[in-house]
Order: sequence, then structure tokens, then C-alpha cells
Amino acid sequence: IEVINSVPLFIRFIAEKIEERDVFKQSPVQSDYVSTWDSVKSIKTGDAKKVGGTLAYLYKKLLPYRVKVVLRNLYNIYKVDKIDSPHLGNINSEHFRKVEL
Repeated sequence: IEVINSVPLFIRFIAEKIEERDVFKQSPVQSDYVSTWDSVKSIKTGDAKKVGGTLAYLYKKLLPYRVKVVLRNLYNIYKVDKIDSPHLGNINSEHFRKVEL
């Protein structure tokens, strides 16, 4: 978890052991980053198919970082669904998922 702000943050997890498992039988991988890793590999090897097509490949390979940031921010302003939460303010719905506890 990475939080960048000036307000102290506490996260509490309540867990219950429900079964015995060998947790490192398979190496842990953060699946959130698999598409990022694939993109980096495809840019290095020149394989546009893995990135999502020629346009996405050219975007990731040729555009400077600052231009990508500006384009992403514009995209987020006009295209991404936002939820107005009384506790969190205006949030991106793609960053949260409901879990049953």
C-alpha cells in the first residue's frame, strides 16, 4: 500500500484463519502489475501486439512521460466515472471494489 498525503493514515485488518495452507508453494506475484510488465517487455522487444496494438505501442514508446501524464489527466477528467463519497470526496470508481466480509 502506498499513500502520499500529509494526513496520518491507519489501516486495520481483521483476519481469521480458516484453513492450513503452504502459502509459498507458488511464488507470490502482484497480478496488478502483469500488464505493466508485459508492456515493458513488448516495448523492449518491439512487439506491438502485447501492448494492445500499434497505436498503444507508439504511444508508450515515443511520447515523453510528461505528455503521457497530461493526456492521462485529461482522459480521467472527461471519461472516468467518478463517485461522490461523503467520506472520501470525489473518487475514481475503478480504484475500489466492494468485498464481502
